[in-house]
Formats: sequence, structure tokens, C-alpha cells
Amino acid sequence: MKRIIELAQRFRLWMAAEDHLHGRVLAASVAGVLAMIVLAVVFISHVSGERRIGRLRESSIATLRTLDKIEGDVAMMEAAHRDFLVTGERAFLDQFRRRASVLESRFGELQSLLSPGSQPHDVLQGAREEFNRWEREIAVPMI
Repeated sequence: MKRIIELAQRFRLWMAAEDHLHGRVLAASVAGVLAMIVLAVVFISHVSGERRIGRLRESSIATLRTLDKIEGDVAMMEAAHRDFLVTGERAFLDQFRRRASVLESRFGELQSLLSPGSQPHDVLQGAREEFNRWEREIAVPMI
């Protein structure tokens, strides 16, 4: 500790001396360069964090868009099923079957956006199984 105090005092005396102008300019330049390096590191770490957050945001938005499409497909499928049961028109049955196949592809699309083994992935699997059970045990037998 005593050694550090001596070095600090020597440095202060050296900086106060008038005959070491070039040394002080050099020290100031080195301090400026070090400050720029520190700022560059801070900005780069901030940008990389923003990039990671941006990728997460894009993934979340894609997931929400796909969920919105699934919701719309389920509603249209239910409406086609109901309309077929009420009217008996084959056009509604065809629409029901088309929506069922589109819904399967949407479930696959959503599954590709989620990481395997994650909680949302497991919830999606449960919802998909429940939907398939509804289709197999309730919707199709009523047709």
C-alpha cells in the first residue's frame, strides 16, 4: 500500500513539472483512447443485447400471428360444421374438411416456431390433441 502511495505522489509531481509537457500530452491521449475503447465496448454490448431482444420480439410476433390464424380457422371450421348440420349442404361440409386440413398445417407451423420441450410447446401439444379428440369423437360422428 505504501508503494502505491509513493507512485501516486511521484505521478502527481511528474504531472506538475513544467518540463514534461510531452509526457502529459501522451498520457492525456492514452486516457482518451482508453475512454473511447470503454465506450465502444459498452455500445457493442448494448447493440448485441438489442439484437437478441429483436429476434425474440420477431419470434413472439410470428407466434401471435399464427395463433390468430389458428383462432380464425377454428371459428370458420366450427361455423361450417354448424351450418352443415343446420342446412345439410355439401358446400359447408367441404369447407369444414378444408379448414380441418388447413388447421393441421397451422398447428405444424406454430410447432416449428416453439422450441421442443418448452412449456408453450407442451401446451400446444395438449391443445392439438384436444382438438383432434373433438374432431374425431364429436364433430365427424355428427356429420
